[in-house]
Parts: sequence; C-alpha cells; structure tokens
Amino acid sequence: MDEKGLTGGYIVSKYGSWTNVEAIQIEQRYTTYIENRMFGEEEVTAKNDELFKETQIRLVRVFQKIKTLIL
Repeated sequence: MDEKGLTGGYIVSKYGSWTNVEAIQIEQRYTTYIENRMFGEEEVTAKNDELFKETQIRLVRVFQKIKTLIL
C-alpha cells in the first residue's frame, strides 16, 4: 500500500484466484506514455504520436517476451 492508500496487484489478486483464470498485471509509469507529467496532471490535452508509438513498441516487446516464457 502506498502513501495514498492504494494497493498494487488488484487485478492479479482478484482474478488470479478464480478457478481456470490466469492473470498477469503489467504496470508502466504513466509518464512514459503521456509525457513528463506529475501525478494530478492526468488530463491529456494533446496527443503525442511519437511518444505513443514508442510506448506501443515497448509493450509489443514485453508481450513477445512473455509469450516466449510461457510457451
């Protein structure tokens, strides 16, 4: 639990305990996909296509790596 009372791993703890359900939670610092902002400045007023594409490429690599580990 962090200083604001938020707990991590909710998706995994909630759905991962269900019968016949596997869960994985991937967290990424939001500044990597909505520019360099501080918590509390979440409103996105403009789209940064380059930053979005970079993030998309990183996530594809993550899922490719996960796929190689589970197959």
